[in-house]
Amino acid sequence: MNNDGRPFTRIRTGAFYIYKCLWAPWEQEQLSQISERGIKSCVPDTDGDGLPDNWEKYYGLDPLNDMGIHGAMGDPDFDALLNGWEFFFGTDPFNPDSDYGGQADISEIYNSQNPLDPGDDIIKKFPMVRILPGNNSVLFLMPNASYGSYSNLAIFRSLDPLNGYSLVSSGPYSSLEVFNDTTVSNYITYYYKFLANSTTASIWTFSKIYKVIPKLNVLAPEASIQINNGNKTTKSNLVTVQVIISPNDETPNKAFPSTHMRIGQSASSVLKASWIPFNPQFPVLFPNITGVHFVFVQLKDNQIIPEISPLFSAGIKYTGEEPSSIGMETFFTLFMITVDFAVITVIVYRKKRKQLKIKKFE
Repeated sequence: MNNDGRPFTRIRTGAFYIYKCLWAPWEQEQLSQISERGIKSCVPDTDGDGLPDNWEKYYGLDPLNDMGIHGAMGDPDFDALLNGWEFFFGTDPFNPDSDYGGQADISEIYNSQNPLDPGDDIIKKFPMVRILPGNNSVLFLMPNASYGSYSNLAIFRSLDPLNGYSLVSSGPYSSLEVFNDTTVSNYITYYYKFLANSTTASIWTFSKIYKVIPKLNVLAPEASIQINNGNKTTKSNLVTVQVIISPNDETPNKAFPSTHMRIGQSASSVLKASWIPFNPQFPVLFPNITGVHFVFVQLKDNQIIPEISPLFSAGIKYTGEEPSSIGMETFFTLFMITVDFAVITVIVYRKKRKQLKIKKFE
């Protein structure tokens, strides 16, 4: 019950912390020590920034650093709600919408709403933005304004996902539904964030952060894979794989030629494999186990930051009639023949040596 006799309602587990201070009798006078932000001095705060160590560790902040995004004046989610206030209100310093209801935390606080209760949010969460990086440009296709009754839009950009966002453009939402940022350079990583508000200026929502890399060519190589010219079965576990490059027809420009590849017999093995020079045809030796086997291939071009293709794959059924590797029975037979030959060689050698000794003493 609160002071008004009303019961508390649990909104979110883990949003707040309760600290119990244990003091020795000679330290009782320290109970009166209060920090600038109203936190008792018994709460561990190694860097003295007013943010408890446990709170900073929980959210991945540095409890030994009171500067930048790690201090009370930091704002890693770029929502204008500083870390000191994030701690005070129990919100997430890395999420501008802690309750995932759509409305930004600071907007809810400004309008006397609960930033930990999605039920009182009065603006829809900013939807996904279609982003098309190009040659020294980034094209944005925004969702229709009617989706969230958005009135205005602001576009921010940074070279660091947690710091240094600057305004790229702002204005009526309808005028920015299609926006092309031509103030970027190829092969540099940019981070974008969008803020939209409703007809009420103080009601706004943030988008997620988008990572974009403009490139001379953003089309990844495409290909199809064939095993033994497309046959469905093989008698031998030694097969030939062909990589057939197919042009990418999404735009008038084509994907750059593939210069490197990596190969595996499972998706996970490909992602762990090293890149090797591209080869349109190569042999693969499957394990001598009958059944369906697969080959996976991934390609990339030679740009400074290369375009990497998805995984391409093909399968073939191995019947086991003509194994190209030595089976266990064959191996055992060869081993026994080798042993027998070695034994015979030793016997012959000893016999000849004995004969030589007899001849020497005659």
